[in-house]
Amino acid sequence: MGKNYLGASFSRLKIYYGWQVVAVGFILLLLMFGTRLSFGLYLKPLAENFGATRASISGSQSLYMVTYAIVALIAGSLADHYGPKRIIMGGAIFMGVGILLTSCINAVWQYYLTYGVLVAIGSGALYVPVVGAVSKFFTKQRNLAIGLTASGGGVGQYLFPLFVQKIMDLDGWPAAFLYTSVLMLIFGVSLPWIFLRGRGLPEDAGCGEQKESGERDQGHGPGDSVGPKQYTLRQAMSTVPFWAYFMMYFIICFVIDGTVFVHLYPYLTDIGFSGQTAAKSLGYLGLISTGATIAFSPLGDKFNKRILLTAFLALHTLLLLWLIHIRSELSLWGFTIFYGIILGAGWPLTVSILADIFGSRGVGSILGACTMAFGIAGLIAPWLAGYIFDLYNSYAPIFYVTVLLSLGGVICTYFIRKTKQMS
Repeated sequence: MGKNYLGASFSRLKIYYGWQVVAVGFILLLLMFGTRLSFGLYLKPLAENFGATRASISGSQSLYMVTYAIVALIAGSLADHYGPKRIIMGGAIFMGVGILLTSCINAVWQYYLTYGVLVAIGSGALYVPVVGAVSKFFTKQRNLAIGLTASGGGVGQYLFPLFVQKIMDLDGWPAAFLYTSVLMLIFGVSLPWIFLRGRGLPEDAGCGEQKESGERDQGHGPGDSVGPKQYTLRQAMSTVPFWAYFMMYFIICFVIDGTVFVHLYPYLTDIGFSGQTAAKSLGYLGLISTGATIAFSPLGDKFNKRILLTAFLALHTLLLLWLIHIRSELSLWGFTIFYGIILGAGWPLTVSILADIFGSRGVGSILGACTMAFGIAGLIAPWLAGYIFDLYNSYAPIFYVTVLLSLGGVICTYFIRKTKQMS
């Protein structure tokens, strides 16, 4: 009864159903990314608790990223064929149970199993189906829709580090995992069950892609509307833009997800900032990126996405140099503001550009395949950064490596465009 009542109430507002999918996706990504981007806060306490090195604890993040990528590849294809609803709910259950079990661990190997495998399986079954579903509901406003959905990750990055740090200060790291698991199990399962109709696809909701603001393409599925050629994964993999995107995605995942987000908190505390200040910096990165995502997303619907993304990644390279030379609190907050803006502005472009080039019908499968780049980067980056720190007692060497890689990402992004053979 509650399910039907809530869905009907939303429908009576006469709002295009795709925005309901965006709202659900926003909250799911808030939970998923909030959890993942809080990893750095657990790194030191876990290493101290188990008498382990940072490399050994960071290795669990490497396993997480590899597992995530493999599952995302499978989940993307399943969501394209069977719809995202059940896959998303299953992902939330895996994440919630995995985090719950993590709160009970008493050895490092158990952390690898609960967080590196179970939580990663759940994460992989959430992200690609969520953004793939949103892509299918929108054409003209696709970048805005994905941007609003992705902004949930930024809000999660703001809220969760502060939440986790507070719980840790009061009750320790096991309690932080426990409370996080409760949130994931309650909201991650109930929201898609209540609000996503049928399989969670446009044809199940009785609508197609939204063409213009307020206009519906009634009675047509996402592949029926006039638009770009609809590529299958196999067809996309035979093109230059796919592999240029794959390399770009590998680089940004290595730099941002595998190095900066994993090691920013311990890096800041190592150079003299308090745990609260480091947690606030990580949190405000998420808040600022959320604002930037919302503010800059319309630009991607009006201007060339490839040029915009190339420019954002070039600025990102300069900000990595800034990160290396942070020495004062003023410098830290300056970095936090500008890095948050660049992350928020660039994130939606990395998804919507795929749908623009290859069409929306197979975007789940294609994005899932590209997520293997995330896994490869994840296998290397977190452990390597931790190993280099253990070797040199400094993060500077690995940060300089990320600067060079980021430059390579700028070059790769320039070639993410349709070739003459694809026209």
